[in-house]
Amino acid sequence: MMKKIVSLIVLCIGLALIAAGCSSKDKDTKNSEENEPTPTPITSGQDDESFEPVYNTKVREEYKLEDYIKLGKYKGVEVNIEKREVTDEDVYLEMQLDMRNNGAELTEVKDRPVQLGDTVNIDYQGLKNGVAFEGGTDTGYDLMIGSNAFIEGFEEQIIGAKTGDKIDLNVTFPEQYPAADLAGEAVIFKVTVNKIQQYVATETYLKDNTEYDSEEAYKEAIRQQLVLENEEAVKNEKQKKAYNAVVDGCEFIKHPKTLLEFYAEDLRVFYTNYAAAYSMDLNTFLQASGVTMEQYESDEKKYAENMATRELVMKAIIAAEGITLSEEEFQKGAEEYAHEYGYESVQDFLAGAEEELLREDLIFQKVLDLIVAEAKFS
Repeated sequence: MMKKIVSLIVLCIGLALIAAGCSSKDKDTKNSEENEPTPTPITSGQDDESFEPVYNTKVREEYKLEDYIKLGKYKGVEVNIEKREVTDEDVYLEMQLDMRNNGAELTEVKDRPVQLGDTVNIDYQGLKNGVAFEGGTDTGYDLMIGSNAFIEGFEEQIIGAKTGDKIDLNVTFPEQYPAADLAGEAVIFKVTVNKIQQYVATETYLKDNTEYDSEEAYKEAIRQQLVLENEEAVKNEKQKKAYNAVVDGCEFIKHPKTLLEFYAEDLRVFYTNYAAAYSMDLNTFLQASGVTMEQYESDEKKYAENMATRELVMKAIIAAEGITLSEEEFQKGAEEYAHEYGYESVQDFLAGAEEELLREDLIFQKVLDLIVAEAKFS
C-alpha cells in the first residue's frame, strides 16, 4: 500500500521538488529566493497497511492564460551558480558519518584541536538571560561536529577548541522551535570540551564493513560519491535559479481561485494520507512534527500560490513554444517513475497513478529543460 501512496503523492504534488524554493509572486510581491514551506514529515508510528487513502476532489476550472499572466523572458535568463568543490574536510566528515553508522569504535585524539567530523565529548549548560533553561544542560555528551544534531551555530563554534577548553557559544533558536519560550531567542551555551574523538578505518573495520582493502581506497570512493552528489546539487540549483529568474520576469495579474483551492487541497491530501499511513490523523501528525495548525495553514497557502504560479508559467511557455508530449516520451517518463519508486513494472505504476497529472508533470519537465538549456550560467 505504501508504494501506491508514494506514487499518488508524487503525482499529486507534481514538480514540487523542482518548484521548491521557487517564488510565489503576484502583482505586489517579488521574492525569488523564498523556500517552499511545508511541514517536516516524521516516520514514527506503525505503517498501517489497511487505511484507505483520500483523494483531491477539487477541480481546476478552465481559464484564459492572458487573464492571469504576462509571460516575460524565458530564454537566455542570466543565472549565477555557486561553485562546489569536494574538500578533504568534506571527505573526512562523510567518512566519520559512515563509520559511525556502521558501528565503528571511537578513538581519542590528543594531538590537535577539534575539526569538522570529530566527535567531541562535552558538558554544556544553556542560559537565557543568565538563567539555565529546561532541557539545555547535559554532561558527558558525545556530539559529532557537522552532524547538525544541535541548532545552527552550536557545532561550528566548537571547531578549533582543545581538550579541556571552556567556551561560550552564542546561538539563536529557530523561530519555529517547538519550545515557545525559546523560539527565536538568543542564548549562551557554556561548553566544556572533555575529549576529542574520531573513528579510525582499521583493517578490521574495512574488511567487515566495506569492499575496500585500504583507507586510501575507502577515502577515494567517498570522494567520488561526493563529487556525484555535488553534480546533482548543481543540476538542481540550475533548475531552481533559472526557473526563479523566469518567474521574476513575469507579471502575475492574479491566480485563478480554483487553482489555488486545488493545490491547497493537494498538500492537505498529501499530509492526511501520510499521517494515516502511520495511524494518525492530520492534527496528531502536525503536533508530533512540532507544527501548529496555524503554521500549517500558512504553509498551505504559500504552497498553493507557488504551485499555481508554476502552472501559469509552464502553460504560458508551452503555449508560446507549442510544446507537446509524445507517447514515446510519456512511456519513457512512466518507466523512470516506476523504476525510481520500486515498481515491478510500468503497468503496476500506472495502475496507481493519475495519467493526466503524470502527463502534466512530464511536459512541465520538458519546459524546465528548455529553460535550463537556454539559460546563461556564470
